[in-house]
Amino acid sequence: MIDPKAYEKILSEAESDDGVFTVHRVADQIFYEIPERELGRDFLWVSRIAKVPLDVDDGYGGRLSGTRVVRWERHGNRLLLRETIHGITADPALPVADAVEAANFSPIIMSFNIETIGKKNAPVANVTRLFVTEVPEFSVRSKVGRAQDMDPERSFVESVKSFPENVEVEAVNTYSVPPDPSVAVSPAPPRMPPISGSVLMHHSMVKLPETPMKPRLFDDRVGFDSVGTIDYGMEDHRVTRRKFITRFRLEKKDPGSALSDPVKPIVYWIDRATPRKWVPYVKQGVEEWRPALEAAGFTNAIFAEEAPSAEENPDWSANDARHSMIHWAPTLGGDILGLHVNDPRTGETISADIQIHQHVLGWLQNMYFVQAAPLDSRARKLPLSDELVGSLLRYIVAHEVGHSLGLEHNMKASALYPAAKVRDPKWVAAMGHVASVMDYSRMNYVAQPEDGIPVEDLIPRVGPYDRWAVRWGYAEIPDAPTPDDERATLDTWAREQDQVPWYRFSNVSSFGEVEEQSEAVGDADAVESTRLGLKNLERVAGYLLPAVEGRAGESYDELKGLYDTMMGQWKVEMGHVVNIVGGFHSQQKHIGQEGVRFTPVSRERQAEAVAFLNEHAFMVPGFAIRPQILRRIGPDDALARIRSHQRDVLRMLLDASRLNRMMEQEAMGGGQAYQLTDFLGDVRRGIWKELAESRVHIDAYRRNLQRAYLELLCERMSSSEVADDSRALLRGELVALDVQIVKALPKSADTRTRLHLLDMRVQIAQATHQRHERTRPRTSN
Repeated sequence: MIDPKAYEKILSEAESDDGVFTVHRVADQIFYEIPERELGRDFLWVSRIAKVPLDVDDGYGGRLSGTRVVRWERHGNRLLLRETIHGITADPALPVADAVEAANFSPIIMSFNIETIGKKNAPVANVTRLFVTEVPEFSVRSKVGRAQDMDPERSFVESVKSFPENVEVEAVNTYSVPPDPSVAVSPAPPRMPPISGSVLMHHSMVKLPETPMKPRLFDDRVGFDSVGTIDYGMEDHRVTRRKFITRFRLEKKDPGSALSDPVKPIVYWIDRATPRKWVPYVKQGVEEWRPALEAAGFTNAIFAEEAPSAEENPDWSANDARHSMIHWAPTLGGDILGLHVNDPRTGETISADIQIHQHVLGWLQNMYFVQAAPLDSRARKLPLSDELVGSLLRYIVAHEVGHSLGLEHNMKASALYPAAKVRDPKWVAAMGHVASVMDYSRMNYVAQPEDGIPVEDLIPRVGPYDRWAVRWGYAEIPDAPTPDDERATLDTWAREQDQVPWYRFSNVSSFGEVEEQSEAVGDADAVESTRLGLKNLERVAGYLLPAVEGRAGESYDELKGLYDTMMGQWKVEMGHVVNIVGGFHSQQKHIGQEGVRFTPVSRERQAEAVAFLNEHAFMVPGFAIRPQILRRIGPDDALARIRSHQRDVLRMLLDASRLNRMMEQEAMGGGQAYQLTDFLGDVRRGIWKELAESRVHIDAYRRNLQRAYLELLCERMSSSEVADDSRALLRGELVALDVQIVKALPKSADTRTRLHLLDMRVQIAQATHQRHERTRPRTSN
């Protein structure tokens, strides 16, 4: 039995704080006094790494390290902390519910002795071990490097606070890295300082809503993130996977009004580490979503506020899991990351976390220079102005806020407008050059200087797809009391995609979808858009040296970074054309919508793409061969740079899955498909076009490309991923090439060309296991 007098004996010296639990601190020991009404309740446990050592890779304060749902339960004289799993479910009234419960037994994270009993039969336990010892469910050991052991002598609770809905704990955890006497030198630099290192952990335990939000069923025609469960209680004679979209809870103050302020708006707090000059742009990125939420029926639904100082609110913490935060991370890598914490029962977003790595500003600057300098004279001198960089920051914040609102990437959005519209100033002003800010579509690199696109319209913004998708996900359906009752209305809304192409969505799993391109603009016609993009890259090449002239006394590192970004853009645009080959068009559809979901790209369009690549990707990009630039950034790597980029494009073009798709298109489409034999022949004739000339001269750049071609064909022939029929055709290409080389050898214009062709014959023979005649002329006696 527990001594009823022990309460005063144990806690007489305690510093206590009332809230959802009463927390007591006695010296270094932490006690939780848990009201009976909170036992068995679901709490969301959120752990963050609040502070890290200097040498930890990607180290920054506020990094989310894990979330889970937990319950506190009393078991005799013990208090149990258990994890609650919501992966399977059934209506509690159904007989199968007992079996579901038996298959979903909650694991025990930690057990504590009940030290005493508080008011109204509330158990009291010493929970210090939970924060200062290695608990697998909360461990960050793998996230901070080679650390092996947590040292409880150097680990302690820094602070603990209780609020009406949550408990916040900060603890210093010190990890040891025992030296290995058998290893004289570490094979890799440690992520954490050697011997030991400390992190400050922040643990938030937030009570999940007593009245869960009404969930909204997921629909793969609309791009929302989701949480899922397997429901064993449905009546359709099968196990049903039910998914609910993730979204903030927005409820109207005036339910009968078409437009109403929400009971509780969405608030993002900008942390105090954010440089003052960027704060207005971060706010703009958040509040740019107001019109989208108005389309869903909510006014004044989203705000950005600066976090209060310790003097203004000593109880406020940026790591409190109830707060949606925008953190500024002083790191050398990374860009920007958006995360959100959800109620697994319903998908309700409890809070969001957006992390801006300061390094992203340099990346944005280089990206804008390469994609927009031909249309914006402000971009031709570095560094860019704060106003311009701020506009870019506004854009990427808006993208991450979209994720926290629940939206997934929509890579289809850049192909949903007619390609010519991205050059139309009136269209772009009204619709943007991309239908969604959730695409990886950056600046309008397709528009030409003569098009007159205003500079403020070169950067993506929240678009028509975003407003439509937010309406689909957030608009109330008051006459539908359950998620299943909403189905008919949601289906009607989703079918609006049939009439409005820029409402369509597909996600990144649709490999081969020709309109689902990353980093694209105007890819409804990727050939024409890339042709225009190359014209702009030629202009950009002329801006490289003038852009850094104002950096007198500095190294050429920035020039190298700009050149590499330019060539990266070249490769990306070529990749958009590559994806036409063996590609297909798609539209997400459900039963009852007319037409098929997948349609192969036409033979003519695929052949046009290969011809374009032969002309532009596999010939030497003259604009990139500028000695006045290349000899400033390296002594001898011009050939290697071009070879690397061209090889990458060729590797994409000869990808095994692409070859296999083309075989299937041929099998199903007959004469309507772009035949794999025609494709391989077109590529070979383009890359080896010199062999058909009267005098055969092959320069160093083309020799590199041709070697890469031969290497890749040999790789594909030996790959288990390539279908047998495709392997036979690849072998046939090598045989055909060998025949061409034999005919071309007597026409060699120089020794280097002749030796190159002889070497290619040797490699073909090794690959095909053929014997060929010596090419040396025979002499007669």
